[in-house]
Amino acid sequence: MNGPLLDGCRDPQYKKVSTKSCTLSCNTIANKFVELKNGDVFEIKNFCFNENNFVMLGFVYDKIGDLFVKPCRSSELDINVIKPKISLKCVPFNQFYRKLVVLRYNESDKEYVSFPMLHFK
Repeated sequence: MNGPLLDGCRDPQYKKVSTKSCTLSCNTIANKFVELKNGDVFEIKNFCFNENNFVMLGFVYDKIGDLFVKPCRSSELDINVIKPKISLKCVPFNQFYRKLVVLRYNESDKEYVSFPMLHFK
């Protein structure tokens, strides 16, 4: 794969990674969004190595609001309106928490909605 690399990152690079419970891929919108252990929404652009650590390169998204507020706030169900940050970030693969589904919400403002995959945690 010829994806983006940050300083300190190196080959081999991968476009797809499979774990026991799911497949993650840089190329398909259905498989490239994850939640990190710290709660960040992360869009994967590349898998590679940084020193001896397997890492994901991509963009963190800001949680900017709720999709709905009744009967409860959507964020209580981990459903959030999100917007991408600009800078590429390197995250160790072991920070991967769960896979997300992300749909377009407001295309003119580059906003999306993230939903947790219910069958995976």
